[in-house]
Amino acid sequence: MHMEYFQEPWPYLIVDNYFAPDDFSLITSFAKRAYQDVNIQKDTRNLIVAPKQIADLDKNDYWKFYDALNTKRFLHTQVDRELNFLIPQPDKTYEYPVHDEHPDKLLSIVVYISPDQGSGTQIYTEDKTFFNEPEWKPNRAFIFSGVKGKTWHGYKCEPKHKYRLTYNAFLRKSRY
Repeated sequence: MHMEYFQEPWPYLIVDNYFAPDDFSLITSFAKRAYQDVNIQKDTRNLIVAPKQIADLDKNDYWKFYDALNTKRFLHTQVDRELNFLIPQPDKTYEYPVHDEHPDKLLSIVVYISPDQGSGTQIYTEDKTFFNEPEWKPNRAFIFSGVKGKTWHGYKCEPKHKYRLTYNAFLRKSRY
């Protein structure tokens, strides 16, 4: 696992080889199989809870990433994991609008699963000006701690890529 820290326009991490190679192969296979049982809608997010087989393979220490980005710890937290599968219309790019993170999310992890080429997460400045887009690479994680009104980001799926499959994990303030 290789981790690189960025400060601009707000702190985030890029982690290559987030999952061990054998685990990543299993996750890719499990994820594609999980969506065979779902009525996939084009031009929308198709979110499902990550199957237990996938969630169990994520052995990363979220606090290590959180501590690299923050100084304050929360005592009561929970972890949510999901898969996000997008299929654009054949002639139109699907774009999820620029947004900041929900205040309950302490840490957001987006791991690019498939295809081999795609569009990474788009990063924007505080005034919502496009800043950059880390390169899409399978098994690469984009990790950040959301700050309301600051950590603006978005994502898209272009028709030439056919689909976009990501594994998402969130460290949240506990609701209890």
